Amino acid sequence: ATYLWEFESSPGNWVPAAGTNNLINYTTTVVGFYHVIITGPNGCKCTSNKVEVKAVTKPKALIAASPSSKLCGPGLVTLSSINHLPGYNSDWYANGIYGAPLSSGMMFMTSVSVTTVFNLVLTNEYGCTDTC
Repeated sequence: ATYLWEFESSPGNWVPAAGTNNLINYTTTVVGFYHVIITGPNGCKCTSNKVEVKAVTKPKALIAASPSSKLCGPGLVTLSSINHLPGYNSDWYANGIYGAPLSSGMMFMTSVSVTTVFNLVLTNEYGCTDTC
């Protein structure tokens, strides 16, 4: 089979996509609509549905602490992922040790008895992440 990736330059007008456009996979940084035309060994052609490539904003991980980020002695603290939106994942870690998260979700309540630096990994619905 052969492949030809095309870009929709205007509604209904398809042109060969820029760069290497004749492989099974196509990589681009140009937003817009794309489809692929697959030609079989017998000359039959099949055109895929169009897919949209769009730019998405990287999430910004920010933590709020309540009652405070500074506790006088042991106590409970509630951490909030300020920029957590529907479809996002907030994973909580401590002291820069990333493995299995301590918790997942917009809020994390925990007991603190020693100085601890909490880390948040915020992931949007497209898999883009930010860490603080």
